[in-house]
Amino acid sequence: MTTDTKKKTIIGFVVLLMIIGAFAEEKPQEENTKKEIKESIKKEVKQEPAKVTYNEIHGALVKSFSYSLQAGSICDNLNMRLDTEKKINDKIGTKARGGIYNKDSMIGITSAIRDDEEGILCEQAWLHFGCDGDIEAKLLQGNPFKLQNPMLCEY
Repeated sequence: MTTDTKKKTIIGFVVLLMIIGAFAEEKPQEENTKKEIKESIKKEVKQEPAKVTYNEIHGALVKSFSYSLQAGSICDNLNMRLDTEKKINDKIGTKARGGIYNKDSMIGITSAIRDDEEGILCEQAWLHFGCDGDIEAKLLQGNPFKLQNPMLCEY
């Protein structure tokens, strides 16, 4: 071997040792980080979800939502956007259908059925829950599949 080849081999070996040493020093720190992450995940998993307590304002919103949902399925000229239910759920912090607001949901549905029997459901739904509704606006919009120029809105 020539002197230049020996120098290059030694330098390469030293560089290799430095790289190995750098990784060897960081490994315990990396393991500590992994342990910390695992511990935080365990803590998050053990935490119970926050319990939602009944709120009268949210109960009234669920009644309106359920009434509108029923009206949207009965009235040909009315329609509820698909994203509305998720927005309601986010607003009240739980599902609008079932759970602690189930009674309110049933009241809304029952009211809609009663108004349908009286022949005033579609008119009342649009008045109270349509794009310019006076109780909870924008739960309903005009049905774009049935109307020529429906009034559209987003909750």
